Amino acid sequence: MKIPNECPHHEECIQTNNNSGICHCMKGYERNVQGICQLQYSISFSNLSITLSSPTALNESSSLEESLTENLVSVATSEITHLVVSAGDNVTLHLPKNEVILSAYAFMQPEGNSENLKYEWTLISHPKGDETGIMQDQNTKNLKLSKLRTGLYTFKVTVTSGNISGESMVNVTVTSFKQENKPPIAIIQPANVTLKLPNKDTVLDGSFSTDDEKNYSKGAWNSTIAKVTVQKETDYPPTANAESEVVIYLPQNEVTLNGNLSTDDKGIKSWEWKKSPDTDKAVDMEGTNGPYLHLSKLEIGVYKFVLKVTDTADQTSSTEVHLFVKPESNTLVANAGTNQKVTLPLHQPVILNGTASKYNIKTKKWRWEEIMGPKPAILINANTSVAEVTGLIPGYYQFMLTIYDEKMIIPHLQ
Repeated sequence: MKIPNECPHHEECIQTNNNSGICHCMKGYERNVQGICQLQYSISFSNLSITLSSPTALNESSSLEESLTENLVSVATSEITHLVVSAGDNVTLHLPKNEVILSAYAFMQPEGNSENLKYEWTLISHPKGDETGIMQDQNTKNLKLSKLRTGLYTFKVTVTSGNISGESMVNVTVTSFKQENKPPIAIIQPANVTLKLPNKDTVLDGSFSTDDEKNYSKGAWNSTIAKVTVQKETDYPPTANAESEVVIYLPQNEVTLNGNLSTDDKGIKSWEWKKSPDTDKAVDMEGTNGPYLHLSKLEIGVYKFVLKVTDTADQTSSTEVHLFVKPESNTLVANAGTNQKVTLPLHQPVILNGTASKYNIKTKKWRWEEIMGPKPAILINANTSVAEVTGLIPGYYQFMLTIYDEKMIIPHLQ
């Protein structure tokens, strides 16, 4: 409250009540930022309207006409040119991002030459503390800022061209606000795999998956699919194999056919022997569901048997065996081998080999014997097809091989 007539210069008291009042600027004056009432005066030239407000230009001893003369010497009836300046929109950064480029632009109003403009950036305010960040290119239209910290920064850009200038301000706010956690992106490499049995293993790699923060513990999730195709292993059919022709001579009337040479890449699970429909002779058959077929009570003639094998994939293969049963034959040819000449002393026994002997039926017995020599020699394994001789002295020896069947004895000398 003010007592009337106690207000400062260029102010007047507006009475309220009880002889109290409030000081207000006089008509034609306005209060500036320092709280002082200064002269505000408008003057028009043609279409130009100018408001003067300068406490330094106008003082108590100066007349209005003098002030107007000093401040309006150059205006006359021409228009005033000024710069329109913008520092751009306010910026908000979210840590960890702490760098930004501020761009200013300016143009003459009314339109004029906007070249040769000079820029100057100034930091007006910053968050508490000594660290103000880093400013680069302060005298260009683009100000580079880095190493900013949390808080509010205010920057001013002043643009001049000759004696004309303009300015603008912009705020940069840096927060520790974290961006919304984006879900990760699940990636499997390879996305398509083809396996062929028996290979049953493969590797699926998920390490190519990505996340905005490299952190998979925040609950956001993503999934993807990898296609694994397993192809069935190629299973080849079996091959039935048994001796295609078998010959026996009576009185031998039984024989065993061998189908165990049949093969398959995965294995044979069953064998099946059958008498061919072309054979009408009677025969006893044992082991028809195994690899070995035993036949007995055979007669003179030709028998045909079919072997069918089945693998683990139920694929089959068949082969045919011809069995010839011939009449009894007593033809035997004993062969004691070629003549030998040896030199004493002997370092190993002399071998007598009768395996070149020929016969059509089973030989029942072999016998080697010395029939000539200067001294009886020592015969080893004399009852087999191959015998050994030791204990020889210089001279001529003769040995005889005799082979026996059930009815005949055929000797052969060596």
